Amino acid sequence: MLYVFHVETGSMMTYDMNLALESVAHLKGVIGRMCSIPPDKQVLLVSGGESLDSNNRVCQYSAAGTDTNPIFLFSKCTIESTTPLTPSVNYGSVDVDMNEETKYAIAMQPSYDTVLQRTKLAKKFHELAKEQTKVCEQLVHDQHLQQQGWAAVVANLEDTTKAFENKAELFEQHFNQFLQNREEHYHLLQNFRGDLEILSQIPVLPALLLNNENIDSSQAEATTLLEWITSTDRQSNMDQAVDSCFSRLEQLNETTMQALKKNIEAAIETASNKSMKEIKGLEERLSGLENIMFSNKRYVQEQEEHSIGLNQNLQRLSKLGDETILPDLCQTHSRHLSVMLKNHQQMRDILKRCTKAKEELSLNLLQRLKWVVFVQNNISDVSHKLLIYHEGLKALKNRLDIFQQVHLSPDIYLNAVGEVVRRRAFSKAFLKWAHDLSAQSDDIYKEEISRRKAFHDQFENHFLRNLFPGLEDEPPPFAAQPPNVFDNYLPELTCEDIKLLKQQLPEMASAIPEYTESSFNFMFSPNLLRSTATEQNGLTPSQDAADSSIGALLQPTSSAGHDLSPQPSIDVPSLPKEDRGFESETDTEEFEKVGQSPVDPNLPLENPPCLIQTSDKSSSQQSSTPSVHPEKEENLGSVSSQESLTMSTMKKITNLAVTGAKQWREELSTLRSCMVENSKDMRENFEELRREALERITLLQQHHEETIANLKKMLHEREQNLAMAKEELDRVEAKEGVLMAELQAKQTQALEELSSKMRCEAELELARQVTELQAEAQTRLEQTLNNAEAERKAAIKEVTDRLNREHRLELEGLRSRFKMVHASQMERSPSDTSLEKIERGDLIELAAHEAALTALRQEMSREQELAVQEGEARERKRLQAELDRERAHQMRSEAAKQVSFNEALRRVAADKDRQLDNLRQERDQLAHAISGLKEELARAEREKRELQELLRRTQLQQHRRTSRANRHVSSDAMSASSVAVVP
Repeated sequence: MLYVFHVETGSMMTYDMNLALESVAHLKGVIGRMCSIPPDKQVLLVSGGESLDSNNRVCQYSAAGTDTNPIFLFSKCTIESTTPLTPSVNYGSVDVDMNEETKYAIAMQPSYDTVLQRTKLAKKFHELAKEQTKVCEQLVHDQHLQQQGWAAVVANLEDTTKAFENKAELFEQHFNQFLQNREEHYHLLQNFRGDLEILSQIPVLPALLLNNENIDSSQAEATTLLEWITSTDRQSNMDQAVDSCFSRLEQLNETTMQALKKNIEAAIETASNKSMKEIKGLEERLSGLENIMFSNKRYVQEQEEHSIGLNQNLQRLSKLGDETILPDLCQTHSRHLSVMLKNHQQMRDILKRCTKAKEELSLNLLQRLKWVVFVQNNISDVSHKLLIYHEGLKALKNRLDIFQQVHLSPDIYLNAVGEVVRRRAFSKAFLKWAHDLSAQSDDIYKEEISRRKAFHDQFENHFLRNLFPGLEDEPPPFAAQPPNVFDNYLPELTCEDIKLLKQQLPEMASAIPEYTESSFNFMFSPNLLRSTATEQNGLTPSQDAADSSIGALLQPTSSAGHDLSPQPSIDVPSLPKEDRGFESETDTEEFEKVGQSPVDPNLPLENPPCLIQTSDKSSSQQSSTPSVHPEKEENLGSVSSQESLTMSTMKKITNLAVTGAKQWREELSTLRSCMVENSKDMRENFEELRREALERITLLQQHHEETIANLKKMLHEREQNLAMAKEELDRVEAKEGVLMAELQAKQTQALEELSSKMRCEAELELARQVTELQAEAQTRLEQTLNNAEAERKAAIKEVTDRLNREHRLELEGLRSRFKMVHASQMERSPSDTSLEKIERGDLIELAAHEAALTALRQEMSREQELAVQEGEARERKRLQAELDRERAHQMRSEAAKQVSFNEALRRVAADKDRQLDNLRQERDQLAHAISGLKEELARAEREKRELQELLRRTQLQQHRRTSRANRHVSSDAMSASSVAVVP
């Protein structure tokens, strides 16, 4: 089943699992039909705050849609409505008042029917308890899901805020960059009038408007560059654009940016309200509900035990049939029913508390969702404002770019005219030089190939070929084909147009480049190329001259053409055809030897002696002739000898020419006969070659068909691998969903267990510390009281001793005074008084002394009492101070215990975060594995396309080879027919 949870009402909806394979838009349509919520008013989120895109499939959001991790639905209609929200708390009629029914059952008279009715009532209590427990668990579960839905909303809001901050930062960068270039834009717009005046002076050359498909009829009539620019847009429109740019520059200033910054900061500050994001006390409330559910389960167990007990009593009564036990049994049942009614009332209270908690949470979430909608609307408004300003900046930048192009138009126009003239001159000179070079290179290449072929025909079957390896190589063709014509579509601008521009724009004449064809002809001249190549290769002038002379020797002459027959002026007629030279250097050397040597080795032996004798005689005659001037005679002799040598050489050349002509005629007739004989062989060879070509084409076709079949097989295998990889990816995604669900369930269970365990441990630790502190304080207080009592007794004893000492001292003083008085009286004359008088005075003195002692004792007792009272008051104050210190110490210890409790909670939260991080890492690893599989799929797709492209190229290459073979066969046929025509 596919689970969708409506967060505002707290209700769970289930749909067919096949909807997971459909698009999100289709799912919204189904939800709209079932819940009467328009699809455009629906917001679907998953855990983590990711919003479901309408174009994606539901199954692309892994681990979403389960009962523990459903898709969270938010209705904008409910959020924006002014009607009070009605949470979904109706889970059946389980809140039943059983008071009257229970009283009626208890009041029944003892009988078997009474026992039966009471047993049924107990069973009803049990069934209601189970249903109430189920409803309470569902209510608590809904509140947990509402908490998860709110967490998803907060995560989505944070993502939206982060994206808004990035967008605002990017906009600020663009705006600050615009403000930095604002003065340059002002300067550009202020100089725009001057730019138009310059454009009005620049003429449009007629060659640019002739046969130009990119120019319409209105632009073809323009004479100046300004008219050509304004032919499609009037001057007034350009003035309006300038004024508009000025006004936009005035509006987009630093003040505007500061106002936008304030709006952005206000929107971000509103979205960062932590008091609205965090629902205080929600965790404690949900924890309290969980504890209540434990007590509810205990009530269910008690109700079950009572129901089982009453049922067992009924069965025992049915078996015994003794009605004498009915009164006692009914009295026991009455007590059981009273307990069950009390438990039922407790469970009804729990149900009401759970219902009220869900209603309060739903109303709280509704207010917070309204705040979220307000924040997102505020962010959307500021984003739209930023978008408007950004579009305005783009439009202004585009217009300023156009004005910048207008400002640069004169320089670009003149440079373009110069560039066109330069390219036309360059292409003309380059093509001429390239055609000459290709013709010369082709002649040299063909002559060299013909010479090597002739030598190969002579040297192929000779046994000396093993001494000369490497003679089978052939030179590669170089520059044998002339290049294609280029720059053919350029305007027909010439140097005259540049001169015209310089005449009409004298102040800009220095900015107009000028090129002529002669400069490029000089660039491609042979001497310049040879000197450049010499400098690049590091050759000396003498080496370059030697190379040029060798190149001159290798160049064919016009008289030679392509005739491969032996030259009559070089070869000796008596030599056989196989022994004649084939290279131009060898022929030149033989010709020099023939011209310089007086003896020809191929002439008869009698001719050289005649020539030598003639020269000797003439020289001897010249030497023997007397002369007046010896130097003139020597010069005359050398001249005459050279003249005779030249004459003999000319005669010899004439004889050789006649002999060569005869030999040429004979060889020509022989060649013609050979050609006639070989024409038949050529036709046979052509037919054989054609058969071989057809067989080769057939083999190539078979080979290519096999290659194509192999490629198709490889392509099929790639497709199978691709399908298997897709299936593997689907399995991995499904496995990832299951793993994520299991991980989330384990995470929730572990967090609950860890939280309860840490809470119990913290409470036990706190109770232990409180007990220890109380015991320590009690001990310290008793010790303090004992010390105070001992000090009080010591002080009382000290005061008593001091008073006793003072009393004794005073008594001794009184006795001494009495003795002195008595002694003074004894010194008087006895006649003056009688014995009776003396005794009476003593008695009087003794009585006064006793009275004084009594008064002194009383005074001392009063002083003693006052001292004792002062000591007690002082000790009481000291003890009160000690008690105050103990209370302060106890308060500090309680604060320390609270700090330790908070630290324990913080460690629990840290462990929870660490576990969440581990789960996120596992999720990232799974996502990385999925991305790797996706890359593998993409790579397989690329390989598939490459194989298809290879198959296409192979087919195209096969077609080309077939056409090339057909052309080759046709060319061989044409050459064979031309050979047959030669005789």
